[in-house]
Amino acid sequence: MKDLIDNAITNIDSKHIDETISDIINNKSTKNNVSKVIFKTTVAIAAIIALLVVSFTVAVAEGNYTAYQILNSFNPTIAQTLTRVNESCIDNGIKMTVEAVNISGCTADILVSIQDIEKDRIDETTDLFDSYRIHTTSDSECGCFFISYDENSKTAMFLINIEQEEPIKGGKITFSVSELLSGKKDVNCELDITEELNATYGYVDSLTLPVRGGSGKEEFNPDESHDILNTSLDKSFSPTTGVQIVGYGFIDNKLHIQAYYENILDYDNHGYVYLANPQGIIYPEYDIAFWDDDKKGSFEEYVYDISPKEFESCRVYGEFVTCENRIEGKWKVKFLLHEK
Repeated sequence: MKDLIDNAITNIDSKHIDETISDIINNKSTKNNVSKVIFKTTVAIAAIIALLVVSFTVAVAEGNYTAYQILNSFNPTIAQTLTRVNESCIDNGIKMTVEAVNISGCTADILVSIQDIEKDRIDETTDLFDSYRIHTTSDSECGCFFISYDENSKTAMFLINIEQEEPIKGGKITFSVSELLSGKKDVNCELDITEELNATYGYVDSLTLPVRGGSGKEEFNPDESHDILNTSLDKSFSPTTGVQIVGYGFIDNKLHIQAYYENILDYDNHGYVYLANPQGIIYPEYDIAFWDDDKKGSFEEYVYDISPKEFESCRVYGEFVTCENRIEGKWKVKFLLHEK
C-alpha cells in the first residue's frame, strides 16, 4: 500500500504543479465562460488527493470496502458522498470507465480510468487534453489530475473536477472524452543564448502584431497589438522536437525571448522560459502569444523586466513538454446518480 501511495504522489503530472506556480507568479487571468482548467492546487493538497484516490482504487480491486474507512479518516465528506459507478465504454481499442463520482451542488468529482486493451498507447504521460465534460446546458470550469498508471493492465487513472454555474441535478448523467495524448516528453535545459546576448547587448528590431492571449497582465485583448521581436524561423534552433527558439534581444531595455511551439492544437506542445542568477530564479514579467500563419502553431514571447547590464549575471533555461501520440475517439457513458 505504501508503495502504491508513494507512486501516486510521485506520478502527479508536474505540468499542473508548474502551471500553478506560474499562475501565482504571473497573475494569470482566466476570465471566460468556456471550459477551462481551474483544478490547480498545491503539492500538499495534490498528494492528499492522490493518496485518497489510490487507496480507494486498491480497495475496489481487492473487492472490499475498506476504501471508505480510509477516506473517512482523511476526509469524512468525501467518504460519505462517494458513489461507485463502474460504467464503461470502448472505442478505438481503448476502454474508458467512470469508476466513481462525488457530486455536490454545482461540483462533480469524477474518478476515471483509461485502459488500452489492444496496443501500448496509454502510459504514465497520458493526458485527456481537456476533452472531458459532463453534458449539461450550464457553462463549466474543469480540471484534471493524473493520479497513477499501472503498466501491467495498461491503465491510467484520473480525478476530474467540474464546476458549473447551476447545480448538477441528480438522475441520468452523461460523461464523455474525445481525445487522448500520450508519449509526452518533458525537457528542462539551458538555452545557449547567454553569451551572444552579453556580447552584443542584443538590441533588435521589433514589429507590432495582434495577439491571441497572454499572461502576467490583468487583461489581454486579442484585438490589441503589442511590440514583439521581428524574428524568422530560418534563424532558429530547437532545444527539443516540436519547439524552436526563434529570437531573443532587448526592446526598450527589457529582455524578450520568443519560442515557437508546433501544432499545439493536436499535440499540446507547450513550455516556458526562465532566467537564473546567483540570487535565484527570474520569471517573465509577462508573456504574449500569437498564431502562426496556419493557426496551428503558437509563437510565445517572454518579456523580462531586466536590462542588459542586469542580465550579465544570468543564464537562460527552458522547460518544454511535447507529445508523440494523439488518439481520437468517442468515449461516452451514461449513469444514474442521485445527489446525496
